[in-house]
Amino acid sequence: MPTQNFGFRLTQIGFPVSGWKAVAAFGLFLAVIASVIIFALSLLLVLAPILLVSSVAYYFLAGKSRYTGVSGKSSSPAVIDGEFRVVDDASDDAAPRHIS
Repeated sequence: MPTQNFGFRLTQIGFPVSGWKAVAAFGLFLAVIASVIIFALSLLLVLAPILLVSSVAYYFLAGKSRYTGVSGKSSSPAVIDGEFRVVDDASDDAAPRHIS
């Protein structure tokens, strides 16, 4: 039976390495993944206590003296004193504007 030519070739697509090279590539891949995981865990184990201690120290040492509480009211009233002058004199002639 004669073979027919359809005008295209079939090529096999596969993993470019085989045998011990495939095992070595997979081992290298696992080693890189393991090193990234170990680095992330060590970073977490180093930075978590530092963040915890610094946040507790900020809360007890500087947090309450500088800022007001949750309600937004400070213990003493804030008085703003100064001298003021009219910049735009035309605003006196205009109708009073109220915030609605």
